[in-house]
Amino acid sequence: MNIEIYTYCPSPSSYCKEGQKEYEKRLSRYCKTKHTFLKNTKQLEKKKASFLTSCETSKKQLFLWVHAGSCKSNMNSGQLAKLIEEKGIQGVSSLTFLVGFPDEEDFPSRINACSLSISRMEIDSDLLSLILEEQIYRAYRIIHKEPYHK
Repeated sequence: MNIEIYTYCPSPSSYCKEGQKEYEKRLSRYCKTKHTFLKNTKQLEKKKASFLTSCETSKKQLFLWVHAGSCKSNMNSGQLAKLIEEKGIQGVSSLTFLVGFPDEEDFPSRINACSLSISRMEIDSDLLSLILEEQIYRAYRIIHKEPYHK
């Protein structure tokens, strides 16, 4: 499975970048990961255009719109593990998580994105993407029936 995380964050903090590298290393046992920070609206708009194109041409890619501060579509670790496992069985080879993207009513539906709320609290997008990576790692530990804590 290929995991791509795109985070719209003009100035990601150094501790989040360090944590992200650690989880990329941990996740390398289970999947390929790529984390990209989009630092300005020009990069954001360019990436959104490429998502629109790729969603029309690939049925093996699933987009997940990740947000916080909302109670819609909360998912626990076990449910995320089940989603990842089921999509892999269905032939989806790439999960693309969109973190911190401006909340636009039509864009998520235009790329057929599933909505995923991490928390009801407001969280900065760089920290939200780090929490997401930790949850993806936890999901893979669940899928492989491995303990999370050593």
